[in-house]
Order: sequence, then C-alpha cells, then structure tokens
Amino acid sequence: MCFIITTSIEKIITDPRNYENTQVSVHGTVETSFNLGIKYYTLNDGTGTIYVVTENAVPKVGEVVKVTGIFNQRLKIGDLQVHTIVEK
Repeated sequence: MCFIITTSIEKIITDPRNYENTQVSVHGTVETSFNLGIKYYTLNDGTGTIYVVTENAVPKVGEVVKVTGIFNQRLKIGDLQVHTIVEK
C-alpha cells in the first residue's frame, strides 16, 4: 500500500525555495476553475491558496481534491506571476 503525504500550502509558499522543482502533494477545496487555453484552478487548504495547472479536466468550484505535481514559484499566467503546481 502506498501513501502520499500531503504538505500544507502555507508551508510551500512560506518557503518556496525549499520546494522549487520538487514533487508535492496538496489537498484542498477548489476556489476557482479556468479553461482558457491553459487549464488551471486555485486550491485552498485552509492555510493558503495555490494555482494548479493541469492537462486533465479542471475540477468544479467547491470540489475537494488531492493533487500531486511539481512546484514552481516562477510560472506566469498572463501578466501574473504565481506560486504554481503543475499537475502530473
């Protein structure tokens, strides 16, 4: 049996250099969901919010999801530079 340990979003965005280009797993509620050429959504775990970029179908607002991907603190969405997890 394989268990994936989740990390709080607050911990990731408080110390982004420690997580840069590493695989992380987070769990939270979808706050916004977009499919505008690039598919992404925002996820809030109660400690913070992070953007998740995906090639999968974007979840609906209000869904509770667990996501695993590569953290990148320098990804830009349009003119916005954000803390992002690219879902794998």
